[in-house]
Amino acid sequence: MARSKAMRLFALVMILLLAVCAGPPDDEEACAAYAEQLCGQGQRCSPESFDVSWGDIASCAEAQTIECKRRLSANGTKETAATMSSCADAFANLSCGAVRPEACVAAGTLPNDAACAFGSQCQSGSCLQLDPGMCGGCVPPSTAGMGCFRDENCSSPLVCRFGLCVRTGSLEKGASCEVMGSRCMFPLVCVGDGVGLLGKCSDPLQSGVGCGDPDQCDRTKGLVCDPTTLKCRPFVPLARVGEPCTGGCNGGAICGPELTCRPLRRQGEGCSGNRDCLFPAVCQLTGFGHKCQILDVAQCK
Repeated sequence: MARSKAMRLFALVMILLLAVCAGPPDDEEACAAYAEQLCGQGQRCSPESFDVSWGDIASCAEAQTIECKRRLSANGTKETAATMSSCADAFANLSCGAVRPEACVAAGTLPNDAACAFGSQCQSGSCLQLDPGMCGGCVPPSTAGMGCFRDENCSSPLVCRFGLCVRTGSLEKGASCEVMGSRCMFPLVCVGDGVGLLGKCSDPLQSGVGCGDPDQCDRTKGLVCDPTTLKCRPFVPLARVGEPCTGGCNGGAICGPELTCRPLRRQGEGCSGNRDCLFPAVCQLTGFGHKCQILDVAQCK
């Protein structure tokens, strides 16, 4: 009995020692976990948008890991590996249609008008960056109906949609809504009469039903609004790397001269336009021609 109790005590001590020795996550681990959860949530909740933007989890995770590490190294930020890990945990449990979790909302120390690349550098939490290849400036967050580029530009809990700050998914079924603006409570969608911009929060549209907005079809069933027929149809992924690109390539690829999808260019590789480069890189003219370049956030100070 005493031996068994001693063994259990020894096992507990070893677990505690391993936990202490493991220590907190480093930047690489925290950013990898953050990218995995963020990209997974995007693919799960909006497969068509994710396919157009990223194409696959690997491309998304690569880009978001780079972006995360840039945020951690930015001037004025209060974000750390620990806060990014907390954000990753929050995304793991986030339902579709939910606003960005509080664990992922951070404000920094820089005052308005200071140079920035991320809202997490600014006291206001909002960085107005017109060009991802150049520094932006810390600004007060916008209120409902005002212009924006990213969610962080809007006062919480507003989100940026079609360039305007709008209310989040709080409208219940039957409530009046703006087809291109206010969000209904997920999975409800704003369905209008096809004439004006106003509608009612309704159940998402099913396959074969007419649609006028990408968000009106039932995303929980993988349905999207066909831009040609304006009817809901099952989501069909775009061509991947190595496949013919007659119908267009997904977000992780671009159509090459042989009409085959090829990988996007990475940092330092040649390019002919921003579409050639994997975010957050942009195509810029250097002393050696146009190359994909990632803004050095140390310049934003």
